[in-house]
Amino acid sequence: MKLISNLQFILTVLCSNSFGMMIYPGVNEHGQILSITCDSQIETACMQICNQTSRCEINESYCRDGAGTQNLKIKRILDGVGTQTIANGNPKPIKELIQILKSGAFTSLHSLTLYNYSSVYDGDQVRAQFRYLCPNLSEFSDKMGILLLSLNPNENNIQGVIGAICPDEKTNEAAFYFTNSRWQLP
Repeated sequence: MKLISNLQFILTVLCSNSFGMMIYPGVNEHGQILSITCDSQIETACMQICNQTSRCEINESYCRDGAGTQNLKIKRILDGVGTQTIANGNPKPIKELIQILKSGAFTSLHSLTLYNYSSVYDGDQVRAQFRYLCPNLSEFSDKMGILLLSLNPNENNIQGVIGAICPDEKTNEAAFYFTNSRWQLP
């Protein structure tokens, strides 16, 4: 009986940071977006983020001068994804990711990012970088991580790395991690 209780506790802890939501990056006529799909039976994140029960889109803040050769900080961060910057530690609680997404003071880097001016848009090299961002993904996975950057809401410039959203290899459910970036925000 005690063994069953211990196993239930371990499974609860392991699953407590699995969000029951999937996050996909994209680009539309307004700029970068994050599309969020929630399992409304087990997750209330979509309702908390955008008052929808199962699906919503977040228009990201833009980084002023972010997609230009003058912004060396974004270039360094982008070039280091998957090598110098990787997700690490245990997944963080969902409330931390919800708070970031609700704030709107972020932008994301991924294989479709508007801020990639040094490699092929959604090319094999950049896809591999964002796959290696998440240590839980195999090198042959078709899934990739998303790096979140904090923006100063008044000036729309980069303040630092917030963390990484990594999909589960099998379920594609999002998990939120801090990274080892030297620009990591507390």
